[in-house]
Amino acid sequence: MRRTPFYRSVLSAEPPRSPSEQETDGFLGYRRWVRLARRFALEPQYRRLRRIVLVGLLVRLLLAPVSSWDFDTPGFVLSGISTVYTGNPYASSLWANPPLAPYLAAPLLAIPTLLWGPQSLVAVASGVAPVTVVTGVNATFLPSPIALLAWKLPLLLADLGVALLLYLLPPRLGLQVPFSREGLAAAWFLNPLVIWSSAVHGEVDSLAILLVLLSLYAVITEHWYSAGLLFGLGVFTKAYPLVLLPLLGVAVALWPSASPPPPRQWLRRAGRLAAGVAVGVVAFLSFLPQTFGLIVSKATNPNFGGMSLLILYNRIAPGGATGHWTVPTYIPTGLAVLSVFRIMAVLAVLLGAGFFAWRLWRRPSASRQERFHWLFLAALWAIVGVLLSDSVPQPENVVALLPLMLLTLPAPARWRRLAPYVLLSGAGLLMYWAFLTPLAMLYPGAALAGPAGVAWVNGVVLAYVHSPLLHGVLMTCAGVVGGAMLLLVWAHSGWLLLPEELRPRRGEVSGDRTAPAPATPV
Repeated sequence: MRRTPFYRSVLSAEPPRSPSEQETDGFLGYRRWVRLARRFALEPQYRRLRRIVLVGLLVRLLLAPVSSWDFDTPGFVLSGISTVYTGNPYASSLWANPPLAPYLAAPLLAIPTLLWGPQSLVAVASGVAPVTVVTGVNATFLPSPIALLAWKLPLLLADLGVALLLYLLPPRLGLQVPFSREGLAAAWFLNPLVIWSSAVHGEVDSLAILLVLLSLYAVITEHWYSAGLLFGLGVFTKAYPLVLLPLLGVAVALWPSASPPPPRQWLRRAGRLAAGVAVGVVAFLSFLPQTFGLIVSKATNPNFGGMSLLILYNRIAPGGATGHWTVPTYIPTGLAVLSVFRIMAVLAVLLGAGFFAWRLWRRPSASRQERFHWLFLAALWAIVGVLLSDSVPQPENVVALLPLMLLTLPAPARWRRLAPYVLLSGAGLLMYWAFLTPLAMLYPGAALAGPAGVAWVNGVVLAYVHSPLLHGVLMTCAGVVGGAMLLLVWAHSGWLLLPEELRPRRGEVSGDRTAPAPATPV
């Protein structure tokens, strides 16, 4: 029996409306894409979704060409330019992620390079030097608007792809979403943290979570080759999708029912999954040492901070309400706390896959919706565990959790259940802003206004940097709230994934498993 192509499985969330739409899809389903785009543009039922998409895209397209962040965004653009000229994003020594994103941006960066030369993409901004000397993080070279847009355009499209998946998947999977499908899409696409991460910072986490969601959906629809290919590409976007490998192994063995498939079918599944991963990996095979080195360097980072309670042990940032430097002797305690977090991460990865397998095995009569919910919960638990194990989880990394948090919300949900989502997003945005103030993103736009514009931004940033108490309070608050929310999401998702038969019974006291005596009848 011929299988439905994966792209058609995704788009079949919106079924054909008329016999004329049953025509052939064409190469890679372009006719189906055109039909879906025509419906989206014209039919009244998509009016709310159109407004959400238009507002989100407008904000992103206004910010993307005139904003950058820290030393990172100029370094990203230079890595893309290095990929255009050398084919190696690491040749610039400014790229610290797996290599997929620079290759996606390279064709877009090559166009202005061929038309106007590489000097049109990056310019030296000597006016930023006073801030660079003080902070050590601002670059004295600024990408041009066309270079910024070329780098960020794939990320903006990834944001849109995740929003459309949140809209399309619930009816396709039969999920009882807590709010309207438009509400789910808006909670992601209009989230200020998501907008900042991709349209301002130019980080690639939204692309990574798009590939993860597509890979999980390919598992659900049993498109094993597509699942492996998307998983491999996700790992070469950001390394943390690698922790989903045990979950994919369980799915190959047990999905969709508890009874294991016959050996021939199991081998066929595993072979297709491995072939997909191999195709996703082979293009970047020469970069495996760099990718492995990035993972090791992350695991051995001696600093504390970011979206973690470990920010209390930060030796660099001023500490909390005192405004004084944190005492270095607290660092051994921080290492002990980090060790506990890393044990929790290992538990989330291994026990998450184990609990998922247990539920599939012990609940063969579970509905499709329950199995989908368990799969998304196990993925959420594993990725939260990875962030907890990082000594400096960055605010852009939180972006990868947000779609999974939305898909695992219980239905019907009260608004208070969105509190962890809102607080985690707010803490990530505050962490960004507390670093150098929001106005520090405007250097590319200010450079277009001339030296006076750069000098004005310099004045604001330097005034903030010279206020260590304010800087310390904001950074510490963002880190503590973000770290607390990560712990809450880790505990809650793990509890929901824990099989009911393994949970302590209500009224049962630890160490005393004797049931209370029944009341004596009168």
